[in-house]
Amino acid sequence: MKKLALAAAALLAPLAAHAQGSKTFDFKDPKETNAVSLTIDAVLEPVVGWAGGVTGYCTVDPAHPEKTVGRIEVAVDSITFSNSGYSNSVRGYGLQNKKFPKIVCAFKKILSGKKVSETRYVGEVLVDFTIKGVTRPLTVPLDIRYFPKKARQRDGINDGDLVVVRSKFAVSRKAFGVAQEVPEEVCSDAVEVGVALVGTEGAPKPDKPAPKPAEFSVNVDGKSVPLTERMAFHKVPGCSVALVKDFKVTWVKHFGDTGNDAKTPIDGGTLFPAGQMSEPVAHALALKLADAKIIDLDRDVNDYLTRWKTPKSGEPVTVRQLLQNRAGFTLQKYMGHDPTKPLSTLVETLADARLDFTPGTNWRRAAENANVLQLVLEDATKKPLSAILNEAFGNPQSLYMAFPPSESYTRFAKGFDEDGTPVAHGGRAYPELAAAGLWTSAAEYGDFLGALMACAAGKADKPWSRTSAKVAFESVVPVRQDGPDVQGEATSFGFAERDGKRQEGSSGGGGR
Repeated sequence: MKKLALAAAALLAPLAAHAQGSKTFDFKDPKETNAVSLTIDAVLEPVVGWAGGVTGYCTVDPAHPEKTVGRIEVAVDSITFSNSGYSNSVRGYGLQNKKFPKIVCAFKKILSGKKVSETRYVGEVLVDFTIKGVTRPLTVPLDIRYFPKKARQRDGINDGDLVVVRSKFAVSRKAFGVAQEVPEEVCSDAVEVGVALVGTEGAPKPDKPAPKPAEFSVNVDGKSVPLTERMAFHKVPGCSVALVKDFKVTWVKHFGDTGNDAKTPIDGGTLFPAGQMSEPVAHALALKLADAKIIDLDRDVNDYLTRWKTPKSGEPVTVRQLLQNRAGFTLQKYMGHDPTKPLSTLVETLADARLDFTPGTNWRRAAENANVLQLVLEDATKKPLSAILNEAFGNPQSLYMAFPPSESYTRFAKGFDEDGTPVAHGGRAYPELAAAGLWTSAAEYGDFLGALMACAAGKADKPWSRTSAKVAFESVVPVRQDGPDVQGEATSFGFAERDGKRQEGSSGGGGR
């Protein structure tokens, strides 16, 4: 202890010469220049980035330097590289920012130190470094400079002292379980960290919080009601709302949290189960393949199917009939499975499928049509549905997945029953991906709808031709009187006619 105290005294001697009593230095820089550099010098892909979201403090008592305490925190969301995709991968996939939003370096004890000048000292400090909830001890070099009464000269706000802390050291990503499966030639194990931070004594109190934005309201029985009230009424912990106007998403608003134990706020990266709203996206993939001449909408689906064949019938089942719910299948929807148990394969879910009417002679909404369509798309392209989605829409956030892995659940909204009871394990699993397995965000689904409508209206020619895009909105079932509205069925959507105007729509029933 005596040796440690002597080392601490040497390291902090300049402070003792100028200060009386303990002083606390805040690393939340008023000038917002504090940052930490990150160098990943991989053989094939060297990259340099930085993190600007630095906060923390250091408290020093010159009379008892061995009692120095402090910590530096870095917001994972502030990590930035020149390539935005790399930044997003590091934040999300590598560091799981939603579950572990901060990297923490906590001062533990001084190991050695020496005075270099009246206001500068160097040494080594033992710290606890925490990444993704894993804490490891690290010995890091430290170069500290103390500047009495220099704060106002620098920031024009404070009258206190300044401490400038510098350090360079390496962190092993494998030691903290960061993207361990990524080869070192692509992402080196050692991440070089450069620290150059200014700590300010007597930092000003934070500004008053910005006023909350105006409450978003919905129309209920002719009355404007705050959405948050309706969420509470229906016991919905969180949601996202996107407005599509003139074929573009014009705004997106997020409310509440994902429903997990950490109460992770809903944001632009949160994915929701789309339920039966998965089907229009699967339909759009089929229309894209039709544009590419990979499939023909009016051809017998058995010409494409290799893992399963449709039940025998006097007439063939076509892709168009699957899209229009006119193929003869009648199972309306899938109710999902326990995600902790082995899931059926897509083919196994169709073991009892039958045709209850001659293809093309009637209409009946049936989730089995989407299952068969998925088989057609996958067998025709020899690719899984998620891969087709990525190729069609350029690697979107949205994905087709039976159930998210538990370690990634902070990114996914959890399911709740109508009475507000959490669904066991967070939700039901759906191997029937095209029917109910899409996970998506409000913004991306809005982008998809806007693009499909723009192509159908002749306002765009990508990613669908106008001829193919219009198929999604073609009337299949004539309008019928249903209460105050006139209802009908289109290929990929239901539609209503109100005040002489047609409104397309689809709900996500069946997904949790």
